[in-house]
Amino acid sequence: MTAPARAFTTAATQGPGRPRPREFDWPQIAAAAPVLAATMLRYLEQIALSLRPASVVSADGMLRRFSGYLVENHPDVTALVDVGPVRMSV
Repeated sequence: MTAPARAFTTAATQGPGRPRPREFDWPQIAAAAPVLAATMLRYLEQIALSLRPASVVSADGMLRRFSGYLVENHPDVTALVDVGPVRMSV
């Protein structure tokens, strides 16, 4: 994990009040879907250049939960390119 990515992870556990336990962590996600995790972390590094830290922390949590959902419920999705439209059968 790069230094900026590590900052996202630790920033989410700091501040007033008690931090919530995490459902998913980047190393856990990277073990199951390394390309997906790398893409998400690069995106977080990119938005950290222009957004406020609280916005990056918020995006980090949302992307971690979404990535964790994909890893648990759609193991065939290993990269964002694999995420597609939902096919509905009636």
